[in-house]
Amino acid sequence: MKKVLLTGALFLAMATAYAQTNTAVISQTGEGNTVAVGQDGNDQFVDILQDGDDNTAITEQTSTFSQEIIITQYGTSNEATALQNEQAGPGNLIDILQDGTGNSAIVDQSDFFTIAATTIVTQTGTGNSADVNQRGTIGSTTDGAVLSVVEIEQNGTDAGFTSAGNAAFVTQTNSFNDLTQIFQNGDGNVAEVEQTGEINWAYISQNSVFGPQYAGVFQDGVDNWAFIFQEADAGPNNFAAIGQQGETNTAVIDQSDFLTIGATALVSQLGDVNFAEVYQFGAIGSVALVEQTGDFNYAGVLQQDDLASYAEISQTGDLNATALLQTGGLNEGYITQDGDENVTTGVTNSFVLQDGFFNFLNVTQTGVAGLVQLDQVGDFNTAIVNQNNVP
Repeated sequence: MKKVLLTGALFLAMATAYAQTNTAVISQTGEGNTVAVGQDGNDQFVDILQDGDDNTAITEQTSTFSQEIIITQYGTSNEATALQNEQAGPGNLIDILQDGTGNSAIVDQSDFFTIAATTIVTQTGTGNSADVNQRGTIGSTTDGAVLSVVEIEQNGTDAGFTSAGNAAFVTQTNSFNDLTQIFQNGDGNVAEVEQTGEINWAYISQNSVFGPQYAGVFQDGVDNWAFIFQEADAGPNNFAAIGQQGETNTAVIDQSDFLTIGATALVSQLGDVNFAEVYQFGAIGSVALVEQTGDFNYAGVLQQDDLASYAEISQTGDLNATALLQTGGLNEGYITQDGDENVTTGVTNSFVLQDGFFNFLNVTQTGVAGLVQLDQVGDFNTAIVNQNNVP
């Protein structure tokens, strides 16, 4: 009986030791596939499946906290590299699925302060690339990438003008519960996201075979939302970028139109609870710039069925509001609001209207609670308004 008890104790000890070790599951079918797994620590799990030819998967996990990497590759010449080290974890997950030819995914969640972070990359088709980095600053007293999520879906059709696939780059640093979602379908689309702070959300959707197109989101703060849409086979050469610093800012750029070609939209927000939206539909070579500094400001630009018009809105202060609609071509509109509670609208609508060709307007409001109402319909009209509202 004593001998049986000793045997049972030895079995339990072996089971406990086994439970604390690392696990790697590897399955390869085809020719010329390569895999390299390096795990140093405890409770690390890697699952690699490669079915095809000349695929490569490399993983590296160095941590005493539990982490998981899953790499699945079908097709030819796909590459995936996943790194989780610097004592990252627990609860970090990397899941990469590649089905096609020549796709590449590199993920780095390497920091002691990266905890319960998730990266999911799905690539189908040809020539897609993804590069993700979720980390804090080593030795920092602030949170790293805690509970932050990156989701990338790419489908490269190899049917467009560039034959370059799609590319996505994401960095979430010193972040808590940030979310990045990138969806790309077509060819030559490029998306870039950098987020620092808490509960920020960046969403980019690109659906076009007429690349190149670029969409970029850069956020630093708390609860900022940024949305960019480049769909409906828009392009080529559309450019959209959003920069936000502060809290609870929202920005939307939509360039989803087959006839939106070579359009540019830039939004910059510094402050809290600002809202900016830019829509470019059927806009060829049009440019829209929005800059907000302060709190509770609203700015909107719509360029529709438009050729090479230019819109610029600048707001400094609080509770300012304006919107501009341009249709036609070669119009220029400048609206500057420096102060608080200033409003610029159209005569009959909530937006200032430029309808025609070669129209020019320049509105400047300073002070508090000014109101300007203005429309331009026709060609070669000029309007210059300077309003100083003394509180």
